[in-house]
Amino acid sequence: MSTTRVVPVNASLLAFLPVAVFLVVTPGVNNLVVIGSTVGGGVRGGALATAGTSLGVLAWAVAVALGLGALVTASATLWVAVQWAGAGWLVVLGARSLLKARRPTADEGVTDRRSFAGALATGLLNPRAGVVAVAVLPQFVVPGAPVATTTLVLGLVWAGLATLWNLVGVALVARGRRLFTGPVGRRVVEVVAGLVMVLTGVSVVLGA
Repeated sequence: MSTTRVVPVNASLLAFLPVAVFLVVTPGVNNLVVIGSTVGGGVRGGALATAGTSLGVLAWAVAVALGLGALVTASATLWVAVQWAGAGWLVVLGARSLLKARRPTADEGVTDRRSFAGALATGLLNPRAGVVAVAVLPQFVVPGAPVATTTLVLGLVWAGLATLWNLVGVALVARGRRLFTGPVGRRVVEVVAGLVMVLTGVSVVLGA
């Protein structure tokens, strides 16, 4: 890659970095999924959920780099459909979490596959991730920078920071896991997660 291309990419990265940090540290649905998997499956469950959500974020960046962003923004109907699909998934997850809160002593045994697959689906269908990828990433591609390459770099940074932040959360939750695995602690986690997911899904539908 020539110097004239490297400089614009670096400029895009420097401009995006503070925004990426803010996006990552702001609590969201992905973080709740990781916390839930850590409570149910320990460090391994949390790490697998982290990998799933981060791959979902990266998939959005790749899709936008390949032109999905332009396609979605050109079709209001398609964009609304994407948002509704994500909102529906969040409502389903939230409802499941609220139902589980009614029987907090039941240990359903969070498997590795369920931790990863559920987190990946959440990362892919999370409306917030879609909005950031489609509407935010392109704004940081400075003039002269290769669009696809720069978008991928920004996506990698976003996913990387999200991975590090979630792993910090996994470590903290794992240390206090005993507080969350009891009936009261498990109920609190499930209720909070469920309500946040349902309310987020409803807000996406109302705003679509």
